[in-house]
Amino acid sequence: RAFANLLKTMVGAGVLTLPRATMQFGLLASAVGVTVAGYLSAAAILLAVKCNSKVRDAEGERPAPAEGEEEKRGDDDGTWTRIARASYGRSGVALVASAILIAQLGVCAAYFDFVTSTLVDHGNLTHLRAVAVTWVLMTGVSMPRELKSVAVLSMAGLLTYVYVLVLLASFASEALDCSAGPPNATMNSIECALLAEQFAGTAPICHAGVRRQPTLVRMGGFGAWFGPAIFAFEGLGTALGIYDAIVVSAHERAPAGTRSEGVRCAADASFRAVVYAAYSCGVVLYIAVGSIGYLGWGELVPGTVLDAFPHGAVRDSGEDVLAVVLGLTFALQMNPVWGLLEPALLRRDGCRLAWPLLRGGVVGLIAFGCWLVPKVEGMV
Repeated sequence: RAFANLLKTMVGAGVLTLPRATMQFGLLASAVGVTVAGYLSAAAILLAVKCNSKVRDAEGERPAPAEGEEEKRGDDDGTWTRIARASYGRSGVALVASAILIAQLGVCAAYFDFVTSTLVDHGNLTHLRAVAVTWVLMTGVSMPRELKSVAVLSMAGLLTYVYVLVLLASFASEALDCSAGPPNATMNSIECALLAEQFAGTAPICHAGVRRQPTLVRMGGFGAWFGPAIFAFEGLGTALGIYDAIVVSAHERAPAGTRSEGVRCAADASFRAVVYAAYSCGVVLYIAVGSIGYLGWGELVPGTVLDAFPHGAVRDSGEDVLAVVLGLTFALQMNPVWGLLEPALLRRDGCRLAWPLLRGGVVGLIAFGCWLVPKVEGMV
């Protein structure tokens, strides 16, 4: 479940921007850069876990709660909160919490906008009605309170995303077919035809009449590549929430009276394996998607490779599937938000309806923002 959740933080709309980023930076440079960025991201996550262990050691070791006894809320601070408090006190907690809220709410707002736009384009709804429908749907997927429940949505999202990847491979292979272009085509005529969508799916990179070799390294495009690559790997806030869930699960399975340090070491080892497995899969997927998209559409690959698919029912189905994937991912990306807001705003012995109302209200604020900024590009 932890592997599915962590991998799903890396598989979303950001992956579909990598072909354009690869074109701008170069095929070889992008592959090397993605590998470095991926493993640096994994190292950063594990460094935060190491910091957490040092803080816990400094606080002193405590036995795990006895069977049937709940962990106290004060000890169940998130890893980010614990590190920030130990480093900079209350001001550090406020700064870190603000940064995580901005990051996660921004990502979720972009997801919300994409789902809304899909409902407008394919559901024949007005924008206001589409926002209302999306608010109901996103509030519903936000109701699971434990990450092991959210993992079911993550696995469903990963399986659904396979369809988009199959479409990408299919259309890219069609674009790479040298027989697809007119034998007497020139570079300019092919680019004009592509832009006019006269024979969508045919790329200028490989034709009987003209061939353009892919660029391996283009250092001037580093900046244009760096943003999408880092955005695609964005998962630090969610990753440490997954780590916290693993620690809680390890405590629940440990025999009564087991020392906290031993349980935590076992949890750290499990999480380390999950991080390297998930990020290794992410690196391979990113390189494959970026390379296939660039090789298929060459210099004309759009900012989001989905826009290169031929217009029609198949492309519409790809957009619909991506909307479903992002909707399922919404719950996972909002998990750090609930981990910060609920302990701060809700009393443990408060009304049972308080947390659903809080979640619905926060999603409502996202909906309001998306009503004000209706385009995904503008939100991003």
